[in-house]
Amino acid sequence: RALNRGLRSDRFATVLGDWRKALLVPKANRRGPASPRTGDLAAERTRRAYRKVTRTGAAITDSSPAESLHTLRKRCKELRYVLEFFASLHDATAQRAMVGDLKRLQDCLGEFQDSEVQQYEIQSLAAAMLARQAAAAPTLLAMGEMAAQLGLRQQQARAEFAGKFTAFAGSAGRRRLDALNSAPRAATPEARTRATRARASVGTRA
Repeated sequence: RALNRGLRSDRFATVLGDWRKALLVPKANRRGPASPRTGDLAAERTRRAYRKVTRTGAAITDSSPAESLHTLRKRCKELRYVLEFFASLHDATAQRAMVGDLKRLQDCLGEFQDSEVQQYEIQSLAAAMLARQAAAAPTLLAMGEMAAQLGLRQQQARAEFAGKFTAFAGSAGRRRLDALNSAPRAATPEARTRATRARASVGTRA
């Protein structure tokens, strides 16, 4: 009975009328914050990911621990994902240049980390074999030589890091970023769908 009275009340009739009016108002005329355009969203996400890379990399010095380069590698992966995610909105030439610089930096960081991991694995295995007396001296010597070669590769990658990072994050890299976002192409249906999902993910985390 209470429900029936509520449905017949003047208050409910007013709410229902307002709701119907709202449905008839075109989206372009509705008040409220406008959703960002797909191109603007792509530019904002790209710049944010780029800044994370440059801030993390700029803080690395000759005395920084290996973990700092591993963290930078993660930030680079995030930027690479963003670039590929919005590739259809970017200028194709600028996209190739930016990804090329980023890939060279990633390769350097990957060589550094992979060499470190492989060194650790070989040294751990050699230590275990030595403890169990399960390997002959020539085998242990060969494993030591392999670890030493990996150490040299890691040192070389570390020496090349500054140049690779400067090529990506320096003035030339910033110009490429500006060119990437200066004239975004018209969004394809796929790109608009991706942008909608990206906006939804922001709302979920907020």
